[in-house]
Amino acid sequence: KLIPMLEFIRENPRKVEYKEKMDISLLPNIFLSPKQFQLYQNTKWTNPKQKVKFCGREFEYGWHEYGAYTGLVPLLLALIGICFFLKQHWPLFLVGLISLWIALGNGASFNLWAVLHKLPIYESLHVPSRFILGFLFTISISCGLGLTKLESLCSKKIHKIIIMII
Repeated sequence: KLIPMLEFIRENPRKVEYKEKMDISLLPNIFLSPKQFQLYQNTKWTNPKQKVKFCGREFEYGWHEYGAYTGLVPLLLALIGICFFLKQHWPLFLVGLISLWIALGNGASFNLWAVLHKLPIYESLHVPSRFILGFLFTISISCGLGLTKLESLCSKKIHKIIIMII
């Protein structure tokens, strides 16, 4: 699939200017707010005549570009997984952080998206927020690792209690 896609992009270039600036202060709303519909209500798609703001920041595209509700419990499990498995899986966690950094676009202190956007395939992408998926994938794997660690700790304690009872 890659070779025909590269040929198509080479023959039909689509260079896209990007204006998106996703501030770090929006991340709690994106990942922790169960009211993801507000992301839709506060975009240019719902009210194209009025410049709409969400938490004082402008959302250029639809909610599907920003909506990444994860919840507090999975994030805590992911934090446990990262703490216990950092040495084993540091490349995965690093890729997740880089994906989040790219997703911030102009909102990061160093705009990694601008560097990536100059590469041949990536110059046709519209928004850096699509890289949130790479971060979410890392969070989901980390959440599973954290749950596995909690399960092993609980099973050891339950096993000790059963042995003491018997």
